[in-house]
This record gives sequence, structure tokens and C-alpha cells, in this order.
Amino acid sequence: MEKKSLIDVMFKSELRVNILLLLYQGEKSLHTLGEKLDIEKRILKIMEDHYLIKSDLHTYELTAIGLVLINKILPLLDCLGDLEYML
Repeated sequence: MEKKSLIDVMFKSELRVNILLLLYQGEKSLHTLGEKLDIEKRILKIMEDHYLIKSDLHTYELTAIGLVLINKILPLLDCLGDLEYML
């Protein structure tokens, strides 16, 4: 099976962006992620396979790549929010 591109992993799923946003606030348990976002473990596995997040026994956190991406995505989300407000 062909590995998805990083851009596909990030922007074809609002849920994946929301996971990064939640983990930007700090590490979270699978239970917390499930409560807040109603996610499946396979989604987290895809993100781990693309080095966006990492897990340690019971918690998930951003990798350096995930942190760089979310720091670039945040201004874009702010801009899009402003544009939607003006429409």
C-alpha cells in the first residue's frame, strides 16, 4: 500500500488538524483524545507513521515536525476564520 503524502494526511482531514491543535496544548492520553475528538486509534497511527505525533505507553504528543506544522497552520486558520467572518 502506497504511503500518503504529508499534505494529504494533514489537509484531507479536519480531525487530524484538530488533533494537532489539541496536542499543541500539551500531551494527552488516548482517553482524553477520544473524549474530546471521538477519534479512532488508526487515525493516530497514520499521524505517527508520518512523524506528526508520537506515543509513549499512555500518552500522545507532538513531534518536532508536528510542532513546526501546527505553528505554520495556526496563522492560516486565523486568516481563514477572518475571511469567513467577512463573507
